[in-house]
Amino acid sequence: MRKFIFKPDISMFEGIQVYKDTELTYKNEMVKQEIKDLTLKTKMKEKKDNYVSKTDLTIYLNEGDILLYEEERGYFLPCMPMSTIGEAIEDLEAIKDFDKE
Repeated sequence: MRKFIFKPDISMFEGIQVYKDTELTYKNEMVKQEIKDLTLKTKMKEKKDNYVSKTDLTIYLNEGDILLYEEERGYFLPCMPMSTIGEAIEDLEAIKDFDKE
């Protein structure tokens, strides 16, 4: 019997990997962010016809966390585990011999 895996998703996303010395600021019309001392601070304000939404969010990061980037929302923690392309290749290389018949 053969072994199978889910086909790897090869979608690529822009972002950064954070470390203890990572510092950056980002600002657009809706978002103001700062990353310092492994802490991501985000302030968002969105105005629509029927509402105004204000968010003040602090996320404590771990060294090596990956933050994705989108122009409208800035930097954010993805809901799915992420890896670098090199790490994904290493993972697949590590299991390639499991399919020997």
